[in-house]
Amino acid sequence: MLKPAFLTKLAVSLDPKRAEPILRALPRALVVDVGRRLLARGEHITPGRFVSVVSVAAAPGVVEGAQGSDLLKVALYTEEPAALEAIVQRLDDDALRSALEAAHVEQTYDDAVVLLSALSAGSTARLMGLVAGLDPEAREEIVAAVVRNDEWREILPALGSIDAEALRLLANVPAMLSPDAVDRLLLVARASDGGGPGLVALVLALDEEHRSVLGSSEQLLPATTRTRWSRAPGPPAAVQNLLTELGF
Repeated sequence: MLKPAFLTKLAVSLDPKRAEPILRALPRALVVDVGRRLLARGEHITPGRFVSVVSVAAAPGVVEGAQGSDLLKVALYTEEPAALEAIVQRLDDDALRSALEAAHVEQTYDDAVVLLSALSAGSTARLMGLVAGLDPEAREEIVAAVVRNDEWREILPALGSIDAEALRLLANVPAMLSPDAVDRLLLVARASDGGGPGLVALVLALDEEHRSVLGSSEQLLPATTRTRWSRAPGPPAAVQNLLTELGF
């Protein structure tokens, strides 16, 4: 029987892709034990690479109980979206919030956005809801990182599933007063067939100051998309009226 201490030393030098058949054959408890030992040693790249090739059932166990900064770093090095999704779905809100708070403490906001953009729309919505509950500086910096990294294509679909008050906190931040940021948002919405429910929810969440910036954008959606909105069964009259006022 392979010893966890031996496997922990060996794991650092293994190519996870080449060792995948062996790793998948190991007992789940052993994989979790080795992963946690690696984290205790300050290793993040190795667990991140290995959770991509071990069974999806084993991956979440590696990071359960991990510190927020450890969780964020492992997620950054996880190359398999299904494994990352399984980890996020398994962890509770407190654990995920600690990862987001660690991004603020360590000012690794871009890393937090990598995590947000790599998940399903449902998991992204969940994390964005947690971002809304962070202190104002942390919340504003993470939204600014979304803008800076141009991750609207991944983030926008999730916004329609976020609580209205949480979305209000996310939408009305300084980064969203930038005309360039708003123009880019609308360009992505145009490429996404109008932006869908996420765009509708975001527009409704804007305060007067932010709505003014959006309304003055030169990138408002063209008449063809505006017609599509008016014929769609989706947005209620109040939303449609607001979009019409903005030129959608």
